[in-house]
Amino acid sequence: MKMTFRWYGSKSDSITLKQIKQIPGMTGLMGFLDYKAAGEVWTEDEIKAYIDEVHAAGLECEVIESVNVHEDIKMGLPTRDQYIENYRITIRNLAKYGVKVIVYNFMPVFDWLRTDLMAKANELMSNLTVGVLNIVSEIFNAVIGLIVSIYILFSKETFVRQSKKCVYAVLSARHANMVLHLTTKSNDIFGGFIIGKLIDSAIIGVLCFVGLSILKMPYVMLVSVIVGVTNIIPFFGPYIGAVPSTILIMLANPIQGVYFVIFILLLQQFDGNILGPKILGNSTGLSAFWVIVAILLGGGLFGFVGMVMGVPTFAVLYYIVQMLVNNHLERKSLPTGSEYYDTMSYVDDEGTYYHSEGETQDAE
Repeated sequence: MKMTFRWYGSKSDSITLKQIKQIPGMTGLMGFLDYKAAGEVWTEDEIKAYIDEVHAAGLECEVIESVNVHEDIKMGLPTRDQYIENYRITIRNLAKYGVKVIVYNFMPVFDWLRTDLMAKANELMSNLTVGVLNIVSEIFNAVIGLIVSIYILFSKETFVRQSKKCVYAVLSARHANMVLHLTTKSNDIFGGFIIGKLIDSAIIGVLCFVGLSILKMPYVMLVSVIVGVTNIIPFFGPYIGAVPSTILIMLANPIQGVYFVIFILLLQQFDGNILGPKILGNSTGLSAFWVIVAILLGGGLFGFVGMVMGVPTFAVLYYIVQMLVNNHLERKSLPTGSEYYDTMSYVDDEGTYYHSEGETQDAE
């Protein structure tokens, strides 16, 4: 083992060769030309001057601490080839003057560990901590929600009786009965629609999964989930789910994308004409036009939730308006069915209803 001392040259190092020579057991130097920029060639004249100065002091120089690698080489930039060639020339020049070892300088690695890596690690740990806390918070909220929902379900009948008692206590009998009737009707509309849609969408998702598995389509699980979830949205849901799913499958296999379009059209025809009517029936009482209006209005105001909840909400409002209109018509002794108000029927100034077939209905 030889004892060596790092020396940057007489122009840059405050320690002289004479002082180094006085160290017991010191035989040589670990050289370095600190004034040379990374990627610059160490010329033979510069190396020879350095080595000759070391030899004149009675020391040897067989080791160079580092020949800095240019950043363009590390980054793989187009200019790297010239810097690689410069590095090779420098190594050959060093070898001509007895240099046997070039020690790689690990300080840039340590600097990276202290700066970039630590910063990234701190950022990662911070994000990880926030993520874990959010997950724990969501789990806690879910557990609390489950516990509360169980207690509410157990006490449902009590809450219903208490609410009904309060309504009769605050409102007149006529208004209380109206509020209770609307509450019951709203529950029927929302419950029938939401539960029916969930069941319908779950069945469509399962059928989609089975069909895509038989057809050996890519992304079977992902596409089935997309189709099932978007099917909850009335009218537009099947199209909203089919478009991204088709694009996803076509990226993997264009021909299978075409087969998927055909399959999804058949599946939605089955849902719209057979499965949907069997499960949902006429739970909302809305025509196709008012369903579209409810979806567009709800989606525009509240996004995805509005598109799902817009239909039953609009159905309740539609029922209230219909009930008020019918109530006013009944007070005037006029028919309440829309079919009675065609182009051949009218009500005269005295409140008498005339139909095209000669049927009349006098107002009180």
